[in-house]
Amino acid sequence: MEKQKSGFLSIENILFFILFILIFIFIIILLRPFFFIIIWSTVLSILISPIFNYILSIIKNLLNKLIIKNRKFEKFNSKIYFIVKCILGFIFCAAVFLLIVIPSFYFFSSFSKQLLNIGKDLLNFINKNPKLFSIEYYENFVDFLYEISNGLINLKTLNLKYELTNLIQKFSITVFENTTKIFNSLIKIIVNIFFIIFTLYFFLIDGEYLKNIFISSIPIKKDYIEIFVKKFKEVSKAIVNGYILVSLLQASIATLIFYIFKINNYLIWGFLVFLSTFIPIFGNAGVWIPLSLSKIFISGQAKDGILLAISCLIFVTILDYILRPILLRITLNLHPFLIFLAMLGGIYTFGLSGIILGPFIYILFFTVLDIFLELKHTNQN
Repeated sequence: MEKQKSGFLSIENILFFILFILIFIFIIILLRPFFFIIIWSTVLSILISPIFNYILSIIKNLLNKLIIKNRKFEKFNSKIYFIVKCILGFIFCAAVFLLIVIPSFYFFSSFSKQLLNIGKDLLNFINKNPKLFSIEYYENFVDFLYEISNGLINLKTLNLKYELTNLIQKFSITVFENTTKIFNSLIKIIVNIFFIIFTLYFFLIDGEYLKNIFISSIPIKKDYIEIFVKKFKEVSKAIVNGYILVSLLQASIATLIFYIFKINNYLIWGFLVFLSTFIPIFGNAGVWIPLSLSKIFISGQAKDGILLAISCLIFVTILDYILRPILLRITLNLHPFLIFLAMLGGIYTFGLSGIILGPFIYILFFTVLDIFLELKHTNQN
């Protein structure tokens, strides 16, 4: 036993292990620029591969009936199957590319226009209601603040209309500049999407082979790596299906409802619904309730305001309690608030990839802890 231990801890083995770590670090550095592409192509592959493999199995069964069953033609048959697999992979990738690029381009162009319209609408509102933005209109409140602060807070000299107009103009300029920058980097965005789809193609065609290479290259027990890979698949499916897709559906329905009820800048409100679905407690109700109330009390359209609230409650909010649990068949075993924090922390640390990586790191920690406790329990027995 002592010889075996000394053999394992020999200088050659230690040097080999250090060399392996250094090479592994260099590989991570080399792949770092493609980190975003690899993560999202992996997630897309996890989501699409079940449908891809199902259609491929149907085609394979049809080919088995049509192709000559003879040992002499085995290589020929396998080549035909591989060609069909490649063509199907290309069709899937092309469909995914079009489904991402076309709606995204339309949404972004319309969204940026509506953002600019907000500034115009606010300026028009200020000009039409100058009395509301005059400091004299709030004279009693201004005097009250001045008295309780012993003269420290003096708003009497404040030109409220000028300050608000200046702020809105700055906001409009910022939106315009950022929109121009994004349009200028549109080619870069399309290239990134293309590389994601390009990587997805190889994951669909040779996914199992690449997975086996990845598992065999990590010096950890194969069973544990399989558990980690399984957890990553579970997290990806749960986050994308149970959160992102449901949120997109809710935002799409909400946007349609806002459009029907003639809400100005409906795309922006729909986008806010998408973001709010990730926030615990308030959720999307934090967007459509104020809109409904503004319809009732500000616009004076009580009937439309009540119908807007009922429509959003039935067709948007209720999806949280019906569709989300159905799609979340694989639960993350994490409180929604922890998932929300994990997503925020992940986005802050890893960018957009953090939506998946944040919750995955949380779950990976608890998985490693479970394995450690299991090993400890086994050793004690």
